[in-house]
Amino acid sequence: MTADGQTRFCWSDSQQGLLKSAFFWGYLVLQIHGGTLAEKYGTRKVLGIALLISAILTLLTPVIAKWNIWALFVSRILIGIAEAVTFPSLPPLLQKWVPESEKSKFISFTYTGGNLGTVITYPLCGFILSTLDWEAVFYITGGFSGLWCVLWFVVLTDDPNDHRCIKPKEVEYIEGHRTNTVKTSALPPYFEILKSPAVWTCILCDVANGWGLYTILTEGPNFISNVLHQDIANNGLLNASPHLAALLMSFVLGSLSDWMLIKGYLSEPANFKLFEILGLGGVGCALALMGFFTDNYLICVAILTLGFSLRGALYSGHIKSILKLSPNFSGTVMGYSNGIGSVSGVFTPLVTAALTEGDKSDPVGWRYVFFIAAGIEALALLNYLINAKFTTQSFDEIALKTDANVENTF
Repeated sequence: MTADGQTRFCWSDSQQGLLKSAFFWGYLVLQIHGGTLAEKYGTRKVLGIALLISAILTLLTPVIAKWNIWALFVSRILIGIAEAVTFPSLPPLLQKWVPESEKSKFISFTYTGGNLGTVITYPLCGFILSTLDWEAVFYITGGFSGLWCVLWFVVLTDDPNDHRCIKPKEVEYIEGHRTNTVKTSALPPYFEILKSPAVWTCILCDVANGWGLYTILTEGPNFISNVLHQDIANNGLLNASPHLAALLMSFVLGSLSDWMLIKGYLSEPANFKLFEILGLGGVGCALALMGFFTDNYLICVAILTLGFSLRGALYSGHIKSILKLSPNFSGTVMGYSNGIGSVSGVFTPLVTAALTEGDKSDPVGWRYVFFIAAGIEALALLNYLINAKFTTQSFDEIALKTDANVENTF
């Protein structure tokens, strides 16, 4: 406790690194089964309950932090487990609600919510830190999350037919233009999915995407503070500008992808590859350039804003292609891809700590941090351009045939 009544923690760099990575250890746990649960019980229940648990633990974070560092570590793991279902649980909902010709746009709108949260949270938390204290950050964000959960359960349904406000013509249009899926009691073919080269191509893209994102998201504040010598509390809006650009451009790029497909300007495979180039290539180039401008805050922010504005193209690239590989088990496939891809979140803080531990204000260490992230993005992009697939894979049909054979025995 300081003289002004504020609580300060004397945690070492390694302890801070563990706390930052704790969320991602938990985030790996329910990825695969989060998608499976949504396929079986519906996105409304699975995602709603999970994020309610996350909101409660966020509200309790200040109390837990004062009690014990290892209790906080466990709490962060539990929040990661709860939030692990977020991305895998969405594909089953999208398959039922979204017409095929509008899928790029809707996937972009849906998945870019993470950027929206960052755009709001960065300046909001900067304002809270400068006017209140760090504890209020958790109380306010946890409270907002709880209110969102209430709205989620009131408004959402898993199928258009069950919604109170939708018109019959809208339901008819959606059912006539959405991807056909079959509700099956069969378990997803976990091992067949894991053996699929097409799935691994998407997984590697998620690893690269996650590495670049987490490098900025979890290590960006340290870079801004120690190398660029800027106070994040007083520059919240400017620090959020890359994520704001990604949010706005996601809408534009998703709509552009659908428009190009409808007009026939590109084949579907060419469309996927073009937007993957824009997404991974844009972020990779920005990270590489960051290594040369570690002495100028405004140039760094400008480079990141331009590069991350193109990150939204990924929703029309490998993220959309995941839904093409397995219409019936898209949540499970997304769980594999997003889950294994999230391993990046475990390693980026550790790699950054190893490269910058000697002197966190030395730009040379940070230069290597950015170069490694850019290199990973480039390798994943090259692999996608060579090996990506855009048709339903055999494991999707094998599981349904197995289910049909079981039913025919009774």
